[in-house]
Amino acid sequence: MEKTFMIVERWSEQPLGICSGPTNTGQCPHAKNGHVPCAGYKVIPLSGTAAHGLPFTVTGTSGNECPVAWLCEPLEESESEESNVEDRELAKVME
Repeated sequence: MEKTFMIVERWSEQPLGICSGPTNTGQCPHAKNGHVPCAGYKVIPLSGTAAHGLPFTVTGTSGNECPVAWLCEPLEESESEESNVEDRELAKVME
């Protein structure tokens, strides 16, 4: 599944750009001289991650490592199954 992140201004939430996340090695494909373009801004996962719609602020980075790489890692099998159980339990409560 393709991953998409929106970069927005922290206070006004004005959209600044769209990012597809890290390379396969966890590096930012847009980093220049150890600076990632989302540093200091809010990032909102739009698709392709379990954190869909949950914004967070990139406060600082060092090097070319992508600050959203941790969101792009596949879930462990046990975590995925645990999440499915929690989803089914929540659905029962919501009925």
